[in-house]
Amino acid sequence: MTNRAWQPIAVVAASIVFFGIVISQAWAGRDLSAQNIGQMAVTGIFLGSVYAILSSGLVVSYVTSGIFNFAHGAIGMFMAFVYWELR
Repeated sequence: MTNRAWQPIAVVAASIVFFGIVISQAWAGRDLSAQNIGQMAVTGIFLGSVYAILSSGLVVSYVTSGIFNFAHGAIGMFMAFVYWELR
């Protein structure tokens, strides 16, 4: 399949996940205002962007060297530890 054939499937899947989260929040008794839904959407877009940046770093290191560089994750963990200690 071409990339265009997967686009409607991806939109439907993302919609199902988003509405599933909204429904689960409603069943849990949490407030569902437009602000909370917008905040969930922005948080999801932000986290998706972070995952995309991390995965693109792994792809670039794999394409250039032909070897998965697992030190990429170790450097990230080290920097998380440095952040934790300095905050």
